Amino acid sequence: MKNQSGYQPNTRHCMYGQDADLIMLGLVSHEPHFTLLREIVDFGGGFNRNKNSLKTVKKYTKESDFQLLHLSILREYLELEFAGDLEKGSYNLEAIIDDFVFMTFLVGNDFLPHMPSLDIGENAFDLLFSTYKEQRVSWGQGQYLTDSGRVPNAGRLEAYIKVVGDAETEIFEEREINEDKYLKKKRKWDKRDGKEAGPTDEELAIIEEAKQQKYKEMIQKVASDPKLKDVIEMPEPGKKDFKGRYYFEKLKFTPMDIEGHLALRKAYVEGLLWCLAYYYRGCISWGWFYPYHYGEIQIKIIKCT
Repeated sequence: MKNQSGYQPNTRHCMYGQDADLIMLGLVSHEPHFTLLREIVDFGGGFNRNKNSLKTVKKYTKESDFQLLHLSILREYLELEFAGDLEKGSYNLEAIIDDFVFMTFLVGNDFLPHMPSLDIGENAFDLLFSTYKEQRVSWGQGQYLTDSGRVPNAGRLEAYIKVVGDAETEIFEEREINEDKYLKKKRKWDKRDGKEAGPTDEELAIIEEAKQQKYKEMIQKVASDPKLKDVIEMPEPGKKDFKGRYYFEKLKFTPMDIEGHLALRKAYVEGLLWCLAYYYRGCISWGWFYPYHYGEIQIKIIKCT
């Protein structure tokens, strides 16, 4: 429509659809008047999968409520978030919006898994946005992470991702604490509801010890190589190597599996660039796909000189 002669820039658009991706696609259209019509569907309270499933679905189908999501208001919020402390005219809001959309790729979409340490429920956006605002001041006026569906400066993106990746260990540690708290609450709920009890703390401890022992044996085997004896970092006694354990258990990567880690990173960066191009210029490759179940931002790789 924009390419047609006589297109009016103040044309108002309304699109119906439930997919949250429409929010991002609407933003990258850079249209000032873009609204999404969304149906409110709540299968929560009183939903019983075994009894009244069909009845509940019919009820929500016939008695649907709708909401309008005005992207013009979201654009204003994004301007306040990312440029609230800047002078008017010193920034390009459209470029900031493009960077915002790009940052959302890191928490996962239809084509890429989210980063191991980036979960929306664990304040992933806070980390992404604060890192962006901290680093942006060093980029110079008129410089951004993306430019019309491309990444103009790979070094800038690498520096941004490295800061996010450096937070992985702390996030993994906090996640384990929260999971332990949730497990204790779940046991109380299951007992109250008469559900079958899950594994005990003792049983879970045995499973954890077996995983930890398997990881330690892998480290010891790698360290037995005379060439690597002085460069491999052994886990500290009594301290869990969260990042090392994650990549070993999920992807079977050892700390010295440099080729494996680099291949994973390469595939993920390709995915980020593919998604960016897909949003702005259309599908640039119908044959591309992300070949892993998990993503990786950054992990310390020990190189042997």
